[in-house]
Amino acid sequence: MELFYPDGKSRSKDDFQFSVMILDKTYNLIKEVVFEGQMFDYRQSFAYKNKLYLNINNPLNDNVDEDHLQFAVYALN
Repeated sequence: MELFYPDGKSRSKDDFQFSVMILDKTYNLIKEVVFEGQMFDYRQSFAYKNKLYLNINNPLNDNVDEDHLQFAVYALN
């Protein structure tokens, strides 16, 4: 399946940028953080106790390690 950016260029599913929206308890947007494609595997990322764990094993990332799960951890304050 081919996926396309608004500019018409084709990208793989691992090349899309994504964002994380931080909401308050009444669902008002506090902050949105945009992450570039090719770095993180957002499908295997999660939030726990005010931290966001982003899996860096995107197949397009130069630092991919197929034998271990690796995460970048961001504090959500």
